[in-house]
Amino acid sequence: MKKTFKIVKIRVLNILLTILDILRDVVKFRKYNKKIIDVLKEVEGKKYIIIIANKFYPRVEKIVSGLIMLDFPVILLYKQGEITNQDNYTEIFQLNSPARFLNLSRKFKPLVFHIFSKWNFDIAELMIKKKIGKIVFDDYDVMSGFVNIEIARVHYPGQIKKERYCLENADGLCCRSLETQLCKRVLKYKFKGRRIFFPEYMMKEPDRLINEKIENKTIVYAGNYNESILLIAKEIRKIGWSMDVYPSYKISIKKPKGITNLRFFESLDHALLIKALKKYDVSLQIPNQISVATSKRYNENKRHYSMAAKIFDYMEAGLGVLIIDQVLQKWILNRYKRAVCIDDNGDILESLNSKLKNLNEHSEKRDEQEYSLLKLTIRYQIARLKDFYESINS
Repeated sequence: MKKTFKIVKIRVLNILLTILDILRDVVKFRKYNKKIIDVLKEVEGKKYIIIIANKFYPRVEKIVSGLIMLDFPVILLYKQGEITNQDNYTEIFQLNSPARFLNLSRKFKPLVFHIFSKWNFDIAELMIKKKIGKIVFDDYDVMSGFVNIEIARVHYPGQIKKERYCLENADGLCCRSLETQLCKRVLKYKFKGRRIFFPEYMMKEPDRLINEKIENKTIVYAGNYNESILLIAKEIRKIGWSMDVYPSYKISIKKPKGITNLRFFESLDHALLIKALKKYDVSLQIPNQISVATSKRYNENKRHYSMAAKIFDYMEAGLGVLIIDQVLQKWILNRYKRAVCIDDNGDILESLNSKLKNLNEHSEKRDEQEYSLLKLTIRYQIARLKDFYESINS
């Protein structure tokens, strides 16, 4: 009887909290309706962009910073996340349901709606179905053809179907990686819109060269935490190296006992992360083969077509990047002389140690091959995105 009462009490409490959230949302939306009048006056006669994001993350910030350089007014509609550089926006609206996004979006007539999604396509699908305007769809990590089917079914039910609808029906696709190539060639998706390859890029060129001599024997890793970090730290301890980790998200990590050469730092926004990375000489892109978490979540396609934000962060900080099996990422790093390639035959961890022990033998050669990274900056590339937006409207 007590257990039943407790369950009922929890359900009633949840219902009350839901009602409270709805009431708060109604009040907030009424305030937003008043704001819209002023915003429409401010952008009248101008070409402007509406950015829609179910979650705010650095890719959004980078693209917005580029649009500001071209004097585009930018209006942000987002669901969650910490907004950086709020002054970049003509106005910011935080909403909590696809219906609210739709209702607010209908009040605007931008050059395009640029919609960012990451493993949740509820908002993007509704916007595209209702044809609110010209839509550029930006799929952070493509699920179709890459994510383990069982993981998608259990943790993200229905999202692959929604993602396919978005990919096939948006007016344009802004592609962070080459993952949509697999959707087209292998899965036979039929894209209605044009596509542009527009990876993360850097906010600006590095203000230093790769160090001629490696003196700081500490690898830095910035990205999602997984257990392979522990394996790497244990291995490089054998040759006197340490490892520092800056997680992508604010998470609580309990440092394992006995691994004295491993340090965890707090998650940082992009500007502070770049500043922190400059203290190091060499960084690491964790190989898929030794990451159990990655191998469970993704299939083999991921290492061929994917692109990671962290390699651009590493380059912006002036670091060489230890890399092994990510094909597209490795190509870009090699192209701009920033890759420190690890042998892909035999024991990967032993190969990593071997490379670290002999790193200084190759440092002078790397320095001689310095290659301008200007073309990898958002400032250099943003004009391509502007032209892409306008081509969708032509």
